[in-house]
Amino acid sequence: GSFFAYELNTTGLGTADLLDVNGNLDLNGTVTLNLTDLGSSSLLTDGTKFTMISYFGSWTSGDIFAGYADDSEFTLFGNDWRINYDDTSAGAVNGGAFTNAVTLTVIPEPNAAVLVGGLGLLALLRRRR
Repeated sequence: GSFFAYELNTTGLGTADLLDVNGNLDLNGTVTLNLTDLGSSSLLTDGTKFTMISYFGSWTSGDIFAGYADDSEFTLFGNDWRINYDDTSAGAVNGGAFTNAVTLTVIPEPNAAVLVGGLGLLALLRRRR
């Protein structure tokens, strides 16, 4: 029954909390993730990555924030996100001291990906005529 509060700033890109753990990542029990945007919920470029936690050791795949499975996607602050608990490349926004990380990455909106794929298919079919 604990909470992990994480603040990022979608307006002043480059500012976000960072926790460095010199050991294993252990989210044993029910850990609630509280995400807060200190900015104005600005739309970010796809691929923008924030490091929440940088850790030196290992991660047990069952240890997750409540409601956020590994590689799950969600919408918050006007952006679509993916959370990754065992990322081996830290986010460019705020880095981290160790080689493993829990990251939040902005991903393309699902509808936009379908639209781009559909337009590509139409262009290919039109070209074949």
